[in-house]
Amino acid sequence: MGIKKDIRDLVDNGVINEDAAERIRRYYDSKTTANSQNRLFIIFGIFGGLLVGLGIILIIAHNWDQFSRGVKTSFAFLPLIIGQALCFYTLFKRNASVAWRETSCVVLFFAVGGSISLISQIYNIPGNLTNYLMVWMMLVLPQIYLLRSSATSLLSLIGITAFAFQSDGPGFSEKSYFYWLFLAFILPFYRSLIQRTPGSNFTHFHHWFIALSITLSLWVFESGNGGLLYMNYLLLMGLFQSFGYWLQHHKGIHEFNGMRIVGSVGTVIVLIILSFDGAWREMRFNEWNLDLFLLSPEFLVFLFIAGLFVILYVKVRKDGIPDRAAIPIWVYGASLLVFVSSFYWNYPAVLINLLVLAVGILKIREGAMRDHLVILNFGMLIIALLITCRFFDTDLSFVVRGILFVLVGAGFFAANYFTIKRRKHVGQ
Repeated sequence: MGIKKDIRDLVDNGVINEDAAERIRRYYDSKTTANSQNRLFIIFGIFGGLLVGLGIILIIAHNWDQFSRGVKTSFAFLPLIIGQALCFYTLFKRNASVAWRETSCVVLFFAVGGSISLISQIYNIPGNLTNYLMVWMMLVLPQIYLLRSSATSLLSLIGITAFAFQSDGPGFSEKSYFYWLFLAFILPFYRSLIQRTPGSNFTHFHHWFIALSITLSLWVFESGNGGLLYMNYLLLMGLFQSFGYWLQHHKGIHEFNGMRIVGSVGTVIVLIILSFDGAWREMRFNEWNLDLFLLSPEFLVFLFIAGLFVILYVKVRKDGIPDRAAIPIWVYGASLLVFVSSFYWNYPAVLINLLVLAVGILKIREGAMRDHLVILNFGMLIIALLITCRFFDTDLSFVVRGILFVLVGAGFFAANYFTIKRRKHVGQ
């Protein structure tokens, strides 16, 4: 729609004639149609591969008990053979087709998992879900690079995140390292997507999947220092924000990309959790042991994330463009100071509440100054969440609570009303 409007402006101002404008319109229309058809072909190919694989599994499962062990073994390897055949055909005959690469890799991805499961069941091979996921991921990760499959990369991110949750339950263990090894194997492919196709849907999905996977899996480094784990999450959210800022200004990706949204929302969620006194109670009554603290997995992760955060923040600031949409860096520094003070002061939650309130007010002010409804409502939502949490956490009367909610609701309405009214006035 923007291109067509620009073409009309060029015609009205005599820059190009109507014939040239019509040729330009036809060119962009044909280009848009071709891209849409190719995208649909890829999507339908991936879902087709999923449905075919599930259909084969259901047909075999219906008659499973009637088969001999040899027949069962043959059926167990059949999906794997089909998937391998599709991938070999794609690799040597259809390597230029994204749809063929993604479809064949999705079929093989699930065929590997199904074959491992069936062989284990047929021959009563002992094991658990953790080992099953680990072997599955080890076998399918190479096809990400062999066939440049973005779908396999996304599915693998889901698989390794499930593995992180299954690695000997909550807490740090030796198997926890495998998640980070798997992730390190995927990250170069993610980097290549950013370099080659920064605006593609697969790249946008990777921003979301990687940010969420790391966020959900960071807890595997928990070994008893829960307070520092909160700080690790807070710095991780700041790292996501800085990286999202880099994507925006160096790769032309939208301001509200997956990294930035996860980073901003995650920061608020961690601060809201820390606004409860109960979140600090365990840290307050734990015995302070400096040697154990400095050698804990949480502290090592803290140093690693903090180093990356500072390096990336300095790097993205060199371009001189103000990062107005991000939560200010001083919020993270203030949170760290509050964490340190919690070992000597019994009311750190009070400071965190003030910090959350300050962030909400700053976001409202920023949204109003930029005439940006999304940022303005984000700030209002932060304050509404803070008031809601204190609604259940304090002994205020219902009248006072009701008045607070009425004020917040009125603030939502007034802020949006005057912003929209100002937009209309400027537009006139």
